[in-house]
Amino acid sequence: GAAATMAEAAAKEQAERIKALESQVHGKEQDLSVQQDLISEMEKEVKAKKTEIKTLKEEAKKEREARLEGSKEGGAELDEAKGVIKSLEDEVETLKEQVEGREEDLQMAKEMAKQQSERVKAVEAELEAAKKATDEATKAA
Repeated sequence: GAAATMAEAAAKEQAERIKALESQVHGKEQDLSVQQDLISEMEKEVKAKKTEIKTLKEEAKKEREARLEGSKEGGAELDEAKGVIKSLEDEVETLKEQVEGREEDLQMAKEMAKQQSERVKAVEAELEAAKKATDEATKAA
C-alpha cells in the first residue's frame, strides 16, 4: 500500500543521504591527510633550518676565535674578521626569523588539521545517525 511506498521512498532518500555523507567523509579525510603531509614537510624544514643555524653559529664562533688569534698583530685583519663574523651572525638572524615564520605557519596548519579532523568526526557521527535511522526504518517497515 501507500505506507510501504512512502517507507521505500524514505529509505531511498536516506540511502542517498548516507552516500553523500560517506563521500563527504572521504573528501574531508583526504583534506586532512594533505594537511598532515604539509605539516610534516614544514616540520622537516624547520628542523633543517635550526640545524643550519647551529652550524652557522659554530662557524661564526670558530671564525671569531681564529681571527682573534691572528689579529693580535694588525687592525685591517681585525676589521675584516669583524665583517666576516657580522655577516655570519646576520645570516643566523635571517634564518631565525624564517624559522619563526615557519613555526607560526606550522601552528596554523596544525590548527587547521585539528578543525578538519573535528569536521570528519562530525560528518561521521551524522553518518552513523543516518545509518541507524535507516536500520530502524527498515525494521519498522
